[in-house]
Amino acid sequence: MASRSRADSYELSDTYSSNTLGNIRSSSSSSSRRIPKSWIIAAVLFYIASVVTVGLLAGLLPKRTQHITYIGTPTVDTPTTTESPLPCVNDECNPRLQSDLTVHKYTLEYFFNNTQQTTVQGQVTIDFTLKQSIQQLIYHGKRFLDLETPLLLEDNVTHLVSMKLYPPNDYIVLQSLSNELFPENTYTLIQKFTVNLADGNVGFYQNIYQDGNETNQKLLATKFQPTDARKAFPCFDEPHLKARFQINILHPENTIALANFPAV
Repeated sequence: MASRSRADSYELSDTYSSNTLGNIRSSSSSSSRRIPKSWIIAAVLFYIASVVTVGLLAGLLPKRTQHITYIGTPTVDTPTTTESPLPCVNDECNPRLQSDLTVHKYTLEYFFNNTQQTTVQGQVTIDFTLKQSIQQLIYHGKRFLDLETPLLLEDNVTHLVSMKLYPPNDYIVLQSLSNELFPENTYTLIQKFTVNLADGNVGFYQNIYQDGNETNQKLLATKFQPTDARKAFPCFDEPHLKARFQINILHPENTIALANFPAV
């Protein structure tokens, strides 16, 4: 009985649905018959015309372009410190000295007045002979704090000269103010300079050592090889241009000066 009851229930439901759908169809048919056909035709034609018009407008009208301006965070250009290489002139362009000359003697003087100072003033006198006439007199100097234009004497007669530096080759370059050549002859060059004692461990520099009481003390030393003499004083820093030296050092009384040749 329970089983039949469920079946009846389903059958009643199906019968109800069938009758309902039939009623809906009859109602719909009745409604359709009441709408004039001319209205339906007009609606269809209006829909078709609307679709065609929209399509034509989409193809014929220019597309809208959107221009966007991006405003970013402003940046400040950092100036570069890289410098262009200096233009060289004549023998300045050669990495080795080209002049044919003989260096006879260096007289070198240093003035060290206070053990707390980190600079030392100096003066060099160079006696040499030119074996050929030259337009530029070139020799070496490297990273001096101060370098004065030298006094150049030819047989004790002063040559008026201009001085410039060419750092890429550590050159000091002299030219005659009259644009004349430096002729073959014997010369004396006298030049004042200032050395930075705290600029590395070559040339003429300061260092620290411990005395017998393990107390730190300051010393000054030199290191010239292979090409670092030019950092201690202006010179012709080439291995084939060896010469005699005389060194004079003014220093405080409580310090000691030593050299690798006899004191005078």
